[in-house]
Amino acid sequence: MLLRGIFRACILLLLFYSTANAQILAETEIPKLEQAVSNVRGTIEALKPDILNSTESVEKLNVLRLAIEAVRQRAVDEALKINQPLADTNQRLKVLGEPSAQGPETPAVVKQRRLLTEQQIKLASLRKQTDDLVLEADQILSRIASEQRGDFFKRILKSDRSILHPKLWIDTTTGTLQIFARFDAVRRGWWNQVASGFNAVGLLIIPLGIAAIVLLYRIGKHRYWPNTPLPEGEIEGRQWTPISRLWRVFLGVFLVLIAFSAIAVICAVGFEIAGVVTPQFSDFTDGLFSIGFASLLNFALAWQICAPSRPEARLVAIDGRTAKLLPIILAITTFASGIGQALAPLSNALGVAADAIAGQSAVISAVMIVLLGMMLLLLKRQSRLDISVGGAYYLQWVLKFFPVIWMILGVAALALLGGYLSFSYFLSRSLLDTFMLFVVFALLHYFADAIAGAVTNTAHPMGRAFVNVMGFSEKTTSRFALVFRTCVDVFLVLAAIASLLVTWTVTWIDFSFFANLFNNGITIGSISLSPVSLLLGLIVLLLGVAATRAVSGWLQRRVLAETSLDSGVQDSVRTGFSYFGYIVAAAFGLSVAGLNFSNLALIAGALGVGIGFGLQSIVNNFVSGLILLAERPVRVGDWVATTAGEGIVKKINVRSTEIETFDNCTIIVPNSNLITEAVRNWTHRDRVGRFNVHVTVPQNVDPEKVLPLLKSVCVEHSKVLRFPEPQVQLVKFGQMGHEYDVKCHVADVFDGGVVASEIRVQIAKLFQKQKIPMAVWLDPKFGPSK
Repeated sequence: MLLRGIFRACILLLLFYSTANAQILAETEIPKLEQAVSNVRGTIEALKPDILNSTESVEKLNVLRLAIEAVRQRAVDEALKINQPLADTNQRLKVLGEPSAQGPETPAVVKQRRLLTEQQIKLASLRKQTDDLVLEADQILSRIASEQRGDFFKRILKSDRSILHPKLWIDTTTGTLQIFARFDAVRRGWWNQVASGFNAVGLLIIPLGIAAIVLLYRIGKHRYWPNTPLPEGEIEGRQWTPISRLWRVFLGVFLVLIAFSAIAVICAVGFEIAGVVTPQFSDFTDGLFSIGFASLLNFALAWQICAPSRPEARLVAIDGRTAKLLPIILAITTFASGIGQALAPLSNALGVAADAIAGQSAVISAVMIVLLGMMLLLLKRQSRLDISVGGAYYLQWVLKFFPVIWMILGVAALALLGGYLSFSYFLSRSLLDTFMLFVVFALLHYFADAIAGAVTNTAHPMGRAFVNVMGFSEKTTSRFALVFRTCVDVFLVLAAIASLLVTWTVTWIDFSFFANLFNNGITIGSISLSPVSLLLGLIVLLLGVAATRAVSGWLQRRVLAETSLDSGVQDSVRTGFSYFGYIVAAAFGLSVAGLNFSNLALIAGALGVGIGFGLQSIVNNFVSGLILLAERPVRVGDWVATTAGEGIVKKINVRSTEIETFDNCTIIVPNSNLITEAVRNWTHRDRVGRFNVHVTVPQNVDPEKVLPLLKSVCVEHSKVLRFPEPQVQLVKFGQMGHEYDVKCHVADVFDGGVVASEIRVQIAKLFQKQKIPMAVWLDPKFGPSK
């Protein structure tokens, strides 16, 4: 009775606690969620009038797109906040169950069910509202994307006058004069605005700072990055490995960008001190620095790849003259592309009509087409030369795409002749950007391969350092290098595809669905899955596996190795700990990935069905492996004989056991076979073993003379145990003579074969000394027995 009363009291306390929690959630959390959802709905309604206005500019559509994306993300966040309370409420209602038909329930239970039901209705309604808001935001984003695509194709496919039309160049001349006149007016207005506060000291800082940076760059370059020119074809004594040649490219580009960034900062500080900064001046300098940055970046990259003064470090098969010419042509092409991009914003800022700059756009497109064609001709001519200076050459795959590049340039040239000036510029600019992006991705691919090759090469300093730090074996290091190289390649392919789509399509809005899918995932029933959570779960799993292996290794080296336990027990403890660590790591990884373990019963049921249909054998072997580790009928290092063969147990895995035969052949035996079938284990309880030596002596030799001689040989051997005592028996009167069995025990069964051989040699010597003949036939049978 006392126990029953205590049990009822606990139930009432539990119900009271649950009711209190339900009331707190209903009174505080739900109103906050309702207000948040209402705010999201209000923001969308406020943005709708501007979105429905089809006359909005491209810039305004971009602003609206970003605003809608932010609102959509807010709706998704609120939905995620609702999921957990709703799941908890459903679980509590499930625990309470339906109203009892056997009699009235206690007031506490009735109140609990009522509160939870009301809470469930409100939360479900809020969840439905957030889903509707997300759907509405997606529809709006789709409409904005459609309008942006339409505007894009309308602009680039706009038909204008051909470059052969004289009126185009008349308008271009007029427009150019207008641009200079407007720019001069803007310049005068800017100077009138800043003249009163002008400080010449600020402008003086700029050349001094630039000179200091250039001096530091040259000192550091000659000190840490020697680049002494060599005669063409002469190779310096230094050995340039693939990783050093590729690293030279990235380091050189990095130093140039650092220097340029420092110059940009000094210029910004100098302009600020001089007091010449205005909004228009900032826009102009920002555009100028942006064009300069892109041009310098491509020039530095091409210069490091071509290495005009270091043919032994050159990555492409070209001569010295072409190595100097290509980076210059590429920099001019990039500069022209930047000017073409700046024409439209500049004309809008100066109030010049778009038609007035059509000729400038045509000139820039023509210049880019000619320069790109020159680079193709140079590279094609160089590919026919026999150039072999330095190590292996890269980027030779570019030659395969020459027909496609020529075709695109041809289409761009025809577009100029046909009056599609914007389309021609779009093709030439996108072609340049695509080429440079793929060069960068290719260099990163080559660099990853070089790193993997250096890591697996113990003769390389990086390989030695990696082995010393990580302590991996040669096989593990090779696997690590393979995984690293594969992961880098997969990442580069995905990045290249995304960059290609961004370069040749309208805007990022086309990828908003995939970006939202990557950030928020999808919901299947009550389970939410997202690439981010799956990636985090995978990272947690890998970290758990790595930690388990590290602790398992420490346990073996620092703890088990210092004990007197045999190798089989040590392996069982280590393997059992590893299984436990892997299970914990998997549990944490699944939890981080978003698996709700409250649905474990459903998953277990589905898993049970799967086991019944196809996984029964695997689970049987897994459980058998656990039994082998627990009962240890077979341990690592045991000498066993199974139906599959005989040998030494090398490893007990999750599903199978590895047995290495005496012929150095590995037998993979399912764990269930070692549990359900008969197994002969020579070293199950101890390593003591017995061997037999069969001796046949002619019938005319007195047995009483032979028996003591045979026993004396056994007793005199140092590895033959005195207990159990060696036994010598006359077992048979054969046709060839009397047959004797010599049975001896050794402390280690693995010494039985060697000791038996030594016993036979001593018997032969002793019989020869005593002039006792031996029969011609000798039974070769030998084998340890218990």
